[in-house]
Amino acid sequence: MNLLSIELFCLVFEHGSVSEAARRAHLTQPAVTRHIRSLEAYYGVPLFERTESGLIPNAYGKRLYPYLKAIIADHERAREALKTLLSDGETMPILLGATRTIGEYALPHVIANALAYEARFVFDVYIDNTRSIVDRLKEHRLDVALLEGQVPPEEEADVEAIGFAEDELILVAHPAHPLVRAAAGGALPPAALADAVLIVREIGSGTRELVEQALMERFGGPRPKMIAFNATQAVRTAVEAGLGVAFLSEMSVATDIRAGRLVHLPVEGLVLTRPLYLAMARKRYRPPHVEAFVAWLMSRGAGAFLPRDITVRYGA
Repeated sequence: MNLLSIELFCLVFEHGSVSEAARRAHLTQPAVTRHIRSLEAYYGVPLFERTESGLIPNAYGKRLYPYLKAIIADHERAREALKTLLSDGETMPILLGATRTIGEYALPHVIANALAYEARFVFDVYIDNTRSIVDRLKEHRLDVALLEGQVPPEEEADVEAIGFAEDELILVAHPAHPLVRAAAGGALPPAALADAVLIVREIGSGTRELVEQALMERFGGPRPKMIAFNATQAVRTAVEAGLGVAFLSEMSVATDIRAGRLVHLPVEGLVLTRPLYLAMARKRYRPPHVEAFVAWLMSRGAGAFLPRDITVRYGA
């Protein structure tokens, strides 16, 4: 059963003629007849009495008609609602996802910059780790997402990821941490990390996967002891509390480094950069307001993360 079958049933019911229904729907009479028979097969009962003068609705057809007519009316109201939405410039929310570091430290700036570009944008934001965000994209529960990690290879058939900016992960520590003294203002040898406690994100985090892969591929040797948290803010706080050191996004710790709460410790031979991705479900329709946001973000790149002067926003 489909909407056309319902519309044709109502036309035949109202005009008592397959030929008239065919004329009004711009179809052939056999096509109309097939749709009526398909509808009768779906409900398991005949809907018309066939007479020499035409089709007369029987008791089943008469009972069904108001319900099917209501379906058509609801469909028309839905179409009109969408037309009004578009003509008035009203915008449905952009279902925007982000992995935790971007979501907690950069996304507010992205949204502020986007609203400066187009004030009618509306956002509904969801923040989680990479795997959770990818799952929501696949389930069409997000329109678009900003990721720190790559889309897992097994998900690439369903989720498209486009690099649009770059981020650096840097090693940070409390100013009184022994590694700060060991570095003495220079770069740490990789072996110095072997005895350190490394504060990391949870399994499934793109940040953690990148750090573990880099340490394993480039340095080998014993893996540092790890303490895991499922939020970037908790990792930062743990480092500030002196629990250990952590590789964190530069965007998430820049303020702490300037304020002297954390110290950046360069590591010899190790530069951890990663692309930031704009991710979308491959087979999902993207309405114009989502396409407009995607086009703006791709054109701005890393500039989308830059803080705006709040006095400009409020006219101070």
